[in-house]
Amino acid sequence: MALVHDMAEAIVGDITPDDDICEQEKRELELEAMQTFCLSHFLGEQSHAAKEFLELWQEYEEDSTVEARLVKQVDKLEMALQAYVYERDQSANLDDFFASAKSKLHNEIFKDWLARVLKLREEVTRKGEKSNLE
Repeated sequence: MALVHDMAEAIVGDITPDDDICEQEKRELELEAMQTFCLSHFLGEQSHAAKEFLELWQEYEEDSTVEARLVKQVDKLEMALQAYVYERDQSANLDDFFASAKSKLHNEIFKDWLARVLKLREEVTRKGEKSNLE
């Protein structure tokens, strides 16, 4: 499911909070990308593999299962970790990414991991040096 979700993003591009694209438009772009991918790689949307990929993508998008909710939590935490590395290595300010992750993480374990990343971010920013988180 995580890979299927990432395939849509790979085709459309990783839409960020700065892109000013609403959720509905993002969803439509990714659905079109998945349908195109399935048509070109699985010989039509009616093939078993195409149906399975589209169902997994839909399950993720609808947040309809425990697995989908887990993958979404992992995806948001990964976004924050990636933002941390970009910010650290490129001296950028990616507050929007951290705020987005914080608002969308509901699982206590993931919230704790994000809090650790945010604490490390604060320490690194305060010291003006790079951390060992890679």
